[in-house]
Amino acid sequence: MREALGSLENETFDKGFQKLINDGEALVFLEELKNYVDDTYVTSHVRELVAVLFNAGDVSSDDMRQFPIKMDGPTLIMQVVFQATRRVSSEEERYECLSSAMVAAKDSLFIPLHTVSVEDQFHARYNLGGSGRSESQLVSADHLDDLERLGVSMIERWASDGRLETHRKLGYILYRWANWGGGDNLKRYILETLSVEAFVALMYCLAVSASMERFRSKPVLSAEMVGPLLPLSEARGHLEAINARKDTLSEEHQKMIATLLSSGDSSGNAENDDDDMEDAE
Repeated sequence: MREALGSLENETFDKGFQKLINDGEALVFLEELKNYVDDTYVTSHVRELVAVLFNAGDVSSDDMRQFPIKMDGPTLIMQVVFQATRRVSSEEERYECLSSAMVAAKDSLFIPLHTVSVEDQFHARYNLGGSGRSESQLVSADHLDDLERLGVSMIERWASDGRLETHRKLGYILYRWANWGGGDNLKRYILETLSVEAFVALMYCLAVSASMERFRSKPVLSAEMVGPLLPLSEARGHLEAINARKDTLSEEHQKMIATLLSSGDSSGNAENDDDDMEDAE
């Protein structure tokens, strides 16, 4: 471990960590790394460590089969990032550490955004269930605003180059975009840029999530889940337009559309289309 941490000094840690991921040994390493956050190699190179972990987040294993005995890769990375960053005494330096890592993260999106979202909870933003305790906060409110803007820039870059559509955490990322002022850009992306198949799959996932929250067996397309992203009426209208040419879709996607269009918003209140999501986590 000391040898691996020593590589933070000569900027080869990223290559070593990537090799651990490729060899299936990253989870063991991250578990052990949590015990070294007070090591001088870590405390002296927090910025370098966070930058590597941010950029490796999307390729780390999210296998939860051994939870809660063992954590998945993204959870372990988050734990290390927060524990290491808390060792930085200056708020300004903590902000610089996180913001520079976000700017440098070209291959990963979820971990940087999730880090900002967790910080949102510490600031009691967006009804995400956070404590709002100042002692838990890594950065000031103004710096958190800056991190959110950086997050939006990252999302929009991935949206423009086509990578966002295939991201395994697409729904989560779109909710963050909504929290941070996605507005019309977000709505246009969903209705005009997402492929038909990706749109149908997204709506179906949201409907499944809504049914689980309401303890229902059938997916339900609800304003509570869809509303933060776009008005439910526009989502249903887009589904109906897709259904009119459903012969071009796979049988799986045709079944999804049929299920979605046969479901109703159990709130029974069309005025809820633009309601804020109470809990996107």
